[in-house]
Amino acid sequence: MGEVPCQTSRGWWDNESKCYLQRVQDLTGVTDPDQVNSLYRRLYVEHGPTGVVMSCSTPYVLSDLSKMKNSFVWFPSPPTAPPDPLVLAHEAVAKMHLEAPEMGVWPGGWFDQNPKAWGAVGIPVWFWAQNAKPGVSGVATASASSGGHTVIAQAHLTSITWTDDAGHRAVCGTGSAPRAYDESAWESPSGCGWTYDKEGDHTITAVTRIRVDWSGYGRSGVIDLTFTAPSHTLRIGEVQVVVRSGSAGR
Repeated sequence: MGEVPCQTSRGWWDNESKCYLQRVQDLTGVTDPDQVNSLYRRLYVEHGPTGVVMSCSTPYVLSDLSKMKNSFVWFPSPPTAPPDPLVLAHEAVAKMHLEAPEMGVWPGGWFDQNPKAWGAVGIPVWFWAQNAKPGVSGVATASASSGGHTVIAQAHLTSITWTDDAGHRAVCGTGSAPRAYDESAWESPSGCGWTYDKEGDHTITAVTRIRVDWSGYGRSGVIDLTFTAPSHTLRIGEVQVVVRSGSAGR
């Protein structure tokens, strides 16, 4: 039948009944049939003064919920509306403890953490997600349940966007940390970085975007999350080459 809204003016969707349920009359203790609406009096005759009558509204087409087929059903006790699946999805997300990763940089490091850490003009700067947790480093999965209903959520990295105060921008995955100094491979293999052509201090910001796909009891959806890590300062200096002549006459 496809997906339908969880709640409308006709009540809440019940997957088992395949209709929107809404209580119309409690029959418990009713002794006079005239007190029961003629539309569902047969249910009173069949079950007696017990239970509850619910309206059952089924849409003819999903695109127009204003037109529904109406009927009445009897339950021995009032059915309970299922929990909002989106609420359970957010509960599952909370269990993942998703967060922005630490910001990795090469060469040097962050100047605000180590005054001796400098990059250099003309040498590519690399960025990567450092000490990343599931949800960024890989898929994170969690579930949440209530009243016999369960929603499962899976989170994965969409992108990490790196920017600076000079107009540079790089949209990356987790990026790549350099394994060893190699002049032939100065540029980041993931393309996550840029090169400065003059010295100066720059503020670097990383925005992490994570997508959460959730599903449960016939429903599904997507939650998009954004995390911004604390900014860092990158200092770029000029490399000075000093040439010394050999000693003359020993």
